[in-house]
Amino acid sequence: SSARIVNAEGYTTDIDVPATLPYNEGEIPVTAIEHNFGDDANIATVDLSKTSITTTPSFRNCSSLETVLLPSTLETINEYTFANCDNLQSIDLSGTNVKGIDSWAFDGCDNLTTIVFPSTLETIGNSAFNSCRKIQEIDLSNTKLTTIGECAFQYCNELCSLSLPASLKKIGNYAFYDNYALRDLDLSMVEEIGD
Repeated sequence: SSARIVNAEGYTTDIDVPATLPYNEGEIPVTAIEHNFGDDANIATVDLSKTSITTTPSFRNCSSLETVLLPSTLETINEYTFANCDNLQSIDLSGTNVKGIDSWAFDGCDNLTTIVFPSTLETIGNSAFNSCRKIQEIDLSNTKLTTIGECAFQYCNELCSLSLPASLKKIGNYAFYDNYALRDLDLSMVEEIGD
């Protein structure tokens, strides 16, 4: 048995989800959170690290969100999960098992400066980091990344350093559009590059 959280209430600025919830006379692990936390301007801290979730709930437009802790079981950052979280400055995925960062996952995170990617990462979806204007460095060299989607890092205007893995095979259209600070890219491993 496992627990799915479908509704959450009574939280203020901090969300701390426990590893288990009481059930009958025992405890069952939290494996899914289906509640949409989006558009809550009060949430500042989210700790999901004790859970066993594999996909993320939505925190889209949570403009005060600053800190996010994620569990080792996490495999997918869903579409729009952290889109427009203006105060999110860093995200560390290194302790997760994330294979995919879906489309628009971090779109419009204007103050995001640091992303630590997990070695398990295989795909970055369309517009996943679109308009993350303050990112200066992205190191994907130790990942299993094969695909970067269309517009994935579009309008990351301060991006000046990008390290790619040998496993990368496809880069979508406009993946690095309007990134004038980006120089000296080695794309020799890529088999298909869009416009």
